[in-house]
Amino acid sequence: MDKKTEIKILEQTFNIRGEEIDVSSEARYDLENGELIYDQDLDDKAIKKAYRLYRQRNNFLNPEEIKAFREEIGISQRDFATLMGWSPTTVVMYEAGSLPTINNNGQLKNIFYNPDELVKYLESNGNDLSQKTKDKITFFIKSKKDYAVNGSKKELLYIKHQPLTGKQIFHDLQKRFSMPLPRLSQHQKSILKKNIPLSYGNSKYKGDYDTPLKIY
Repeated sequence: MDKKTEIKILEQTFNIRGEEIDVSSEARYDLENGELIYDQDLDDKAIKKAYRLYRQRNNFLNPEEIKAFREEIGISQRDFATLMGWSPTTVVMYEAGSLPTINNNGQLKNIFYNPDELVKYLESNGNDLSQKTKDKITFFIKSKKDYAVNGSKKELLYIKHQPLTGKQIFHDLQKRFSMPLPRLSQHQKSILKKNIPLSYGNSKYKGDYDTPLKIY
């Protein structure tokens, strides 16, 4: 006969790279004697929560961000690892949830927030990539350079002589760009949400409301 159990909140402390991470998570208990019962799914959730908190506290990119960035470039896990100068399985592990080393996390953050930095990796490790893969990376770098939202300036983008706020630009670009909207940093997203006017790139707008934006 199966035991009767209940789910309660358990306070746990995980040690991740020498740092203690306190987590409140669900755990399964025996309803009769109150003993804690092993539940792999609940344990896995608690561990993932601890690692998520560790990443937030130490400014590590999470697996979803790494995967989304790679897929936005349009290259395989192996090619991304080659581009970064890592072993073939490194990206596979990071996207599956493994913590990057401090050095590798720094490299990831560098290209995540400054895609132009990919040029250096392409120059260093490009010989080990196919021409098709190199073309994808080059296109990605160019698209970021041409269409990156610059949230640090307070200039206005005018369309038909009407200034657009960051929020309006964001929604307008989603509808009108023929290519996917570039990835925005959390900082840029926070600016857009606050509806603060900002510039689009570092250049001037040319065109009209009915055609895609042209940046020069």
